[in-house]
This record gives sequence, structure tokens and C-alpha cells, in this order.
Amino acid sequence: MCRERSCGATGAWYAFAMKAFPIAVIAVLIASGAWLVWQSDFFGSKDSALALRERLLMSEVRVPNISEPIALGERKNDGTESFIGGEYQSDEDEFVRAFVSVEDEHAVVLHGSRSVAPWYVIPMYINYGGTGTFLSLGLFSSEGDGLVHHDTIFVGDRVSIESISITPNNEVELHYLTRRSDQGAAAETTVPALFKAVREGTSLLFIRDMVNSTENDVRLTAPVFGSEISSPVVLRGSARGPWYFEAVFSAEVLSESGEVIGEGFVEAEGEWMTESFVPFRGEIELKEGYSGPAVVVLNKANASGLPEMEASVSVPVIVK
Repeated sequence: MCRERSCGATGAWYAFAMKAFPIAVIAVLIASGAWLVWQSDFFGSKDSALALRERLLMSEVRVPNISEPIALGERKNDGTESFIGGEYQSDEDEFVRAFVSVEDEHAVVLHGSRSVAPWYVIPMYINYGGTGTFLSLGLFSSEGDGLVHHDTIFVGDRVSIESISITPNNEVELHYLTRRSDQGAAAETTVPALFKAVREGTSLLFIRDMVNSTENDVRLTAPVFGSEISSPVVLRGSARGPWYFEAVFSAEVLSESGEVIGEGFVEAEGEWMTESFVPFRGEIELKEGYSGPAVVVLNKANASGLPEMEASVSVPVIVK
């Protein structure tokens, strides 16, 4: 038997320990979680915007059609605002030139890349000396004090960035503004669009481009992006009723240069006069003689003929 005072002290200490233990465990878990988040890039890299800018200033980029890398540096525009950019001029041909500006304020970090060597997707505007200014997405990785530029994919000519983000499944989503089909390249960009891409190794792959539409309007289930196709191409998917007119809407296949190598219609497999999704199917015969990268384009039916009612979804494929 213990003395009354001793037993009371022991009981009080035991009660305190039982109350404090869960609190201590929770505190340890919170601290561990905070450390893991800090080490990962779930809420972004430890690199600040300033650190990224400094890294870009010590880096080079490669742009399509130019053989030499372009060193980046601090530049000034006509309004004396500074930006990161570079230029190339051929010593042998005065018409071979390129200018690039890197939109570092829109840079995003891919999930899963550690802060010691994160992977970035950074928009870039490329100009070859003419009137076109081509928005592209560049894939970069950290190396030493700078960045290594691995890949570039084209988005559009003279289009405007609205926002860029990374989805939970690590897809890049670029919201941008483009123009209607009846407008010239110098017209104001007002039509909303969504460009999606994904990293695969050191490559950045185009998944789909949705102009004036979303995945809540139309879904192409076959062929999927990057798949190989041959003639006739069988198209399957579903679209909401307003995408159809008289139960059909058009589709086409474009070559890498934009040439139409196949066109036709898909047809609703059910009642199309509804707001709900309706399955569709269609076949497109391809022109002979072409093989290589291509794009399947679904075009919303537009009985009104009004350009502002146009909408489309483009998915990249490979013609065998």
C-alpha cells in the first residue's frame, strides 16, 4: 500500500501525462507534415520568384527553326519595363533571326519535383522578325545556378495568357484568349480557350486544345491523345445536345502543317435535343500519302453561322 500523498501525486501525474500525450503526438505530426510540404512542391517550390528570375538570367533557350541556343538576359521594352529575353541573328543570313521573351511571372512548378531540382513550365513568346508572335510553353529543369531548357510546344499566334496552373494529376492547364475565325491576327483576343499539356520525361506533350468549349461540353474517347490512327479513323465520344444540329456535327483531321487530310461528320447515337451528354460515332477517310503528327478536330454545329457561336476541341494523334 502506498501513502495517500504519494498515490495522489502519482495519479495526478498519470492524468496529466494521458492528457498531454495526444497533444504531443499531434504536434509531432503537424511538424512532420509541415517539413514534408516544405521539402516537396505541393504548395510550390522553395525557389522564390526572384530566385527563378536569377536562374533564368543565367540560362539559354532553344527555339524551333533556330540551330543555336539563345542566351537570356535583362531586357527593356518601349515602355522601359524590364523583362527576360534574348535574340539570335544569323551571321550568314540576315533573314534568320529570332526574339524570345520569357514570361517568368506565369511559371509553374510540376508536382512531385523536389525543391532542390524542380521542373518548371514557363510560357514564352517567340518572334522570327515578322508580325507573328507565337506563344509557346517551355519545359525547364534546375541545374546548378541556372535552368536547362528541354522542350517547347506551340500554343497560338498573338494570343493572350489568362492563367496557368497544374492539376492534381500533374497536367498543365493554360487558359488563354484567342480570336474568332472571321477576325484577323491583329484583332483583340476575346475568345476563351484552354490548352492542356503533360510532361513525359524531358518532353512536354500537347493533350488537347479547347476553344470556346470545355470538357463539360464534349469528350472524345477515341482516338485518345498521342494514339496511332489509320484510315478510316473511327471517332467515338459524347457531347451535350447543343453541340449537335440535326443530330450531327463536323470533324476533321489536320496534318502537322495544318492541311486538311480528312473530314466528315459524327452522328448522335440517341436523342440529341437535350442538354445532357449524347454519345456519338463517326468515320473519316484520310488522304493517302501522309504519315506523321496530326490533329483530330471536333467542330460544334453552328446553324446560325455566327462566328461567336463557334467552338472546337483538338486532340493530337499520329497517322501511321
